[in-house]
Amino acid sequence: EPPDPTARADTRIELGTAQLEVSTPDGFATLSEALELVPDAASRARVALVASRAARSASDFRTAARFLAGSEDRLDELEDGLRYDVEAEVVFVRWVDPARRAEMVERARALEHRAAAGGAAGANVLLVLAFDALLDGAATADRAADLAVRAAGVAGDLDERAFGMVAAAVNVLLALDRVEPARAALDRAISAARRRGSLLQLGEATTFRAMLNHRLGLIPDAEADARLADRVAHETAGPSARRWTVAALVRCLVERGELAEAEDVLRGSAVPANLPVLLEARGHLRAAQGR
Repeated sequence: EPPDPTARADTRIELGTAQLEVSTPDGFATLSEALELVPDAASRARVALVASRAARSASDFRTAARFLAGSEDRLDELEDGLRYDVEAEVVFVRWVDPARRAEMVERARALEHRAAAGGAAGANVLLVLAFDALLDGAATADRAADLAVRAAGVAGDLDERAFGMVAAAVNVLLALDRVEPARAALDRAISAARRRGSLLQLGEATTFRAMLNHRLGLIPDAEADARLADRVAHETAGPSARRWTVAALVRCLVERGELAEAEDVLRGSAVPANLPVLLEARGHLRAAQGR
C-alpha cells in the first residue's frame, strides 16, 4: 500500500530542503510537489516559508511570491505564531512591488511590536520599516538607522541563508553614511560564518566588507577581503556570485596601479559583465589603461 499523502509530502519537504543547498531549481520543483500533496493550510504554509526564504536569499522575489500566494489567502486558518511568520514573510516579499508597497508598510507597522522577539519574521518587519524610513528622507534618518541596526542584529543570529537580510540592513546604513554600525554588522557576520564553518556566508560578508573598505579608502584591507571572497566564490559558487568578488578585487588592483593583474583577474574569471558594479570596475580599469 502506498504511503498516505502526508507521509509523501514530508518526504518531499525533507528532500526539497536538502536539494536547496545544492540546486535551487531542483529544490523548488520538489517543494512545489510537496505543496500539491498537503491539503491543510498549516502544512502548506510551512512549505511555503521554506521555499520563499530560499528564493529571496537569491533575490528571486517572484518565486518567493508564487510559493506564498496560497498561504497569503489563508492566513485566518493558521495559528497565531505561524500566521505571524507567514504575514511577515509576505510583507517583506510583496514590499518590492510598488503597487503594494504602502499596504505592506502599514502591515509591517502593525507587526512591529512583535519584532523584538527576533527570528526571520522580526528581521523582515524591521527591514521593511527601515527602508520605508530611509525613503522618507532626512527627517526619519535616525529611525531608519535604528531599525537597520536592530534588523542586522536579529538576522545575524539566524542561519547562513539570512545573510541577505544583514546585507539589506547594511545597505540602509551605508545609504545614511552610518559606516561604523555597518562595519560592526559585517564583522559579526564574518565571525559567525567562521564559527559555523559557512563558506557561503563568509564569502558574501567579506565581499560586502571589501566594498565598504574600498569606499573608506582602506585599500589593503579591501584587497585582502576581496581576494578571500573571490577565492571562496570560485570554490563554492558559480560565475554569477563571482561578478561581485571580481569587481571588488579589480577596483582594488586599479587603485594600487596593478593594471596587468587587474586585467588578468577580469579576463581569467570569465564572468559575464552584466552587473553594474562589475561594469563600473571594468570602466575604471579601461580608463586607467587609457583605452
